[in-house]
Amino acid sequence: MDKNKIAVVILHYNDFKMTKEYIDSLKKLEWNNIEHKFIIVDNCSPDNSGKNLFEFYQSDEEVKIILLEKNIGFARGNNIGILYARQQLNYNLIVVSNNDIAIKSEIFPQKLIEEYENSGFAVYGPDIYSLSKKMHQSPMRKDPMNLEQVQKQIEKIDRILPILKILDKLKIYDFLKKIKGILSSDKENQNKEYLTRHEDYVLHGSFFVLSELYLNEYPEGLFDKTFLYMEEDILTFRCKLKNLKTIYDPTLKIIHYDGVSSLKISGNRCKKFIREMTETRKSCVEYMNYMKEELQ
Repeated sequence: MDKNKIAVVILHYNDFKMTKEYIDSLKKLEWNNIEHKFIIVDNCSPDNSGKNLFEFYQSDEEVKIILLEKNIGFARGNNIGILYARQQLNYNLIVVSNNDIAIKSEIFPQKLIEEYENSGFAVYGPDIYSLSKKMHQSPMRKDPMNLEQVQKQIEKIDRILPILKILDKLKIYDFLKKIKGILSSDKENQNKEYLTRHEDYVLHGSFFVLSELYLNEYPEGLFDKTFLYMEEDILTFRCKLKNLKTIYDPTLKIIHYDGVSSLKISGNRCKKFIREMTETRKSCVEYMNYMKEELQ
């Protein structure tokens, strides 16, 4: 690879305005003749926003729209864009990003290239601040969850799900959540890991970068047996298997308008949480099976 090229893969579902605003903001970054492409993968949006994006950007050379015939989830959906960037365009730095993101540094493209040349990362992640949760989401933890921790997560979900379904039926979830919010302490005071640069930590999945060093080992992209959730732990587990470096960089700031699309899908916050727990449990099972297969 004689030149660093940056692709931004954006998984889209049901929000034309948000994705367009993100593309508009990406175009304002200082690309300075850095070859780049914005690849929007529409996960078969039922509101036809994917088709609207296709029509809107069909003559825009910076933007590629890929329309999927069904919703195939986070990992498989992103893999469509990753493979297009890698195989069709031969790009070596691939940003995997939600559409509900704002990059706070106009010089991000150059910073990313400099970081790759200096550290040789396989996966790179910035400081991600969630506006809705009022917390810094990355890094998530030092090590990916192990078999015992994932099993405990499944058991916890099995305890919580029946309660959530009752709360949803009684329509009192929002009231109880509000009370909990009043009684709980400030989340920002609970975790200061985001202040310091780290290597080989678990990075948040709303915005991260894969380099050719990762894709040379895993040319298919992300682990593709999950639909939603647990992608971060699985990605870090894969990197540790191959001694690949992950970098957390606190100097790059990202704003995450967290949970907008999933809330629209579910209709209310309790149903959103039920959906999250259900999909997380399925992904936990797939992750456990993958760990057992790789570690045997």
